[in-house]
Amino acid sequence: MRRASLCATLIALAVTTPALAGEPPITSTVFLADRQATADIALTGPAAGMNWLSPDNEISRLRLQGFWFRTAQMESEANIGQLQLTGQAVSDTNPGTDNRPDTLALQYTGPGFTIEPTWKLRGSSHGGQASVVELIQINNTSRTAPLVISFFQYSNFVLSIGAAPADTSQIHGTVNNTATQSGNVGFLSETVVTPSPSRWSAGDANTLLNQLNDGSSTTLDNATLFGPGNAAWAYQWDFTIPAGGSVLISKTKQLVPTPGAALPLAAGLVLIGRRRRR
Repeated sequence: MRRASLCATLIALAVTTPALAGEPPITSTVFLADRQATADIALTGPAAGMNWLSPDNEISRLRLQGFWFRTAQMESEANIGQLQLTGQAVSDTNPGTDNRPDTLALQYTGPGFTIEPTWKLRGSSHGGQASVVELIQINNTSRTAPLVISFFQYSNFVLSIGAAPADTSQIHGTVNNTATQSGNVGFLSETVVTPSPSRWSAGDANTLLNQLNDGSSTTLDNATLFGPGNAAWAYQWDFTIPAGGSVLISKTKQLVPTPGAALPLAAGLVLIGRRRRR
């Protein structure tokens, strides 16, 4: 199925724009660091999102966490990196402990709305653990019309050693606001603080990603368990935002080693993860 004309227009607008006078220029990838933890976030394009998360700056445990959206005028979802990037700011929120940038705030602009995600990274001095606090604000910039929008998050981590992927993903909680992914070397937990997702899915990583990129409208299937295999999960929020209004999605994620996996962690993940080369 073809993409909607609006979606095609948004793809055509997938260009970075100059920063305001006196601000640093907008870049295509931002590197965050705190103690031993590091993260990379790609800002533009159909695969924009966090594509590196390492508790020790050696091996990434993450393939991709990205955000997609669909308005009422669109026939299919698009990654927010296909919108016009209109703002970027990096900062260090704990200079007394680590003076490198640990927080990134972005602004993407579409017809009648903005999407403004923020990531704040925290690591540990001994490595092995990393946490990320994420805020996503969606603003209706119209003065007269409501904004009907579906917002999606896709997450695919690498937490197993072996010849084939062997992770398990699961959606938990009375309001399905906690997602976990586990393998034999790592455990990832993410909790949506507010608002609870409208829909969710634990599933095969490639299948979920294809659903968001296949040019047709996606409604997640509310599956709560997948694996072992190439596990991932996705969340969906459905909003009707009044003219001039906004919504704020708040969530936290924590990455820790699987108990007893500390010794083989580095040796095993080098086979299936990505090693930092800087």
